[in-house]
This record gives sequence, structure tokens and C-alpha cells, in this order.
Amino acid sequence: MKKNVFLKLASALLVLCLASTCAIGTTFAKYTTADRASDTARVAKWGITVAVSGTLFGSSYEDKTGGNDIMLGVSDSVEALNGTDTIVAPGTENKTGFQVSITGTPEVQYDVTAGLNGETISDIWLAKGTYAVMVVEYGVNENTDLSSLYVKDGATYKPATAYATGTVYYAAHDVVEVTEEKYYPVTWYVKIATGTPTPYTTLEAATTAMTNAFNGMGGNAKATINETYTLTWAWPFEEGADDAAKALRNAKDTILGNLAANASSVVKLDGGNYVALTGNEYSLTVNFGFNVTVEQVD
Repeated sequence: MKKNVFLKLASALLVLCLASTCAIGTTFAKYTTADRASDTARVAKWGITVAVSGTLFGSSYEDKTGGNDIMLGVSDSVEALNGTDTIVAPGTENKTGFQVSITGTPEVQYDVTAGLNGETISDIWLAKGTYAVMVVEYGVNENTDLSSLYVKDGATYKPATAYATGTVYYAAHDVVEVTEEKYYPVTWYVKIATGTPTPYTTLEAATTAMTNAFNGMGGNAKATINETYTLTWAWPFEEGADDAAKALRNAKDTILGNLAANASSVVKLDGGNYVALTGNEYSLTVNFGFNVTVEQVD
């Protein structure tokens, strides 16, 4: 009997031990949750190109048959004396000109700014007034009509009033009156892409138009830009509604040409006398500078 009791007791203890072991195993188990993530990126594309090309002036130009355009080497029509100075003259022009282009499709927002590259714009012009070239008149004697002749008093040419032996007399040649505030002989043209060129009376007006157009550009990410502006010019050989208008323009051009050759030979009417020019009445040079910047906008 005791043996059976002990067997039953041992069996009970074994069952309890297994139950305890099972409980302990459950107590020390753990929950496990996992996830994984990865990411990649590349640099956003810029890829905008600003290109400036071409030239405005040359040292020699073709004749009318050749198109009056810039010619490299020997000229048929107009050529600088030293062969290197860039020059302009009536009947010259530049059909290809100076190009500024912006192209690209960036993946960032961008803005465009343009300016004159710190340059002071200079154009060719002749101020309002009456001009002439004084030329010595030979063969004057007591029988000569002096009403259109002048005598020099210092730097002033005064109307001759009486004949005097040994006096040098001058005649006013190439006389022309400029009635506008400034006469600009060169016409400037701005063309957008392949559109029709827009004419401007002054270089300042043309460059202002280009500057304003570029400053108005810009766009958001993925906005394509493809713009080209071309600046060209022409100095008409003869221009006017009739022969009188053409003759007047030719006379103004002649004064500019004489100023370039010998500025001291040209005088300006002041009252009834002709006086030397101070230099503020004309400009014989063209100066041009232009820059374009494209930058990312934050």
C-alpha cells in the first residue's frame, strides 16, 4: 500500500514539475517585430547654358554688291588705315551681330538677371546746332563779294566786312543744321530667336530692351528656357523720303566724318560767328558691354 502511495505521489510531483517547466518556458519567451527601410537621392539637374558669341564691328567691310557686311582681310569698300581698328561708316552694317542665348531645363527654380557689365553705353551722335568746315578761300581781292566769307579772330571765325591786303579769308563748307537734340546715324536692331528685328534709334534703347527682356525671364523647376537675343546694326548709306532728306542726312554724316579726320576743322555757329567745338557736341565712338547671369532661387 505504501508503495502505491509513493508511486502516486511521485507521479503527481512529475506532473507538477512539467507544468512548472511549461510555465517557466512561457514566461521567458519574447515578442519580435522588425522592419527595414532604405532611400537614395541624386543631385538635382542644373544644366543651364549661357552663351555669348559674335562681334559687332570690323576693321573692313564689303561693298554694296557684297552686302556691306564685315569682311575679314582685304576690304572692297571700307577699311581702317592701320588695318586693325574697328570702325563704322555710312553704308556699313552687321547682319549676324552679337548673340546672347540661354538654354536648359533645370530641376530647380531659377532667375535671370542682365546688365551692362559695368560699362557706360556710348553711341555715335551729333548734337543740335549748325556746323561747317572752314576752308581757306584763295584769290580774294577788292572786287570779291565778301558776304559769305569769314576772317579768323583767335579761335572765332567772324563775317568778313571789308577787304584788307594780306588777310586770310575762309569759306564755310559742308554747312548743315541739326534740328533734333541729337542726330544718331546708326540704327540698332534687337531680334528674339528667329523673329523680326525691332529697330531702335540708340544703342542705349536697344540694350535697355535686351536687359528688360532678360530680367523678365525665370521659372520654376522643370521650366525649360531657350531664348536667344541678337543685336545688329546698320548705318544707311542714303536714307530719306526724298532727295532733300537724303542730302540733309548725307551732310550730317559728312560732319561726323570730318570730325573723325580732324576735329579742329569743324566749327559750330554761335550767333553770327563760327566757333571751335568743345567736344560736348558729338561722339565718335561706340562702347558696349553686356552680361547675363542665371542663378538658382531658394
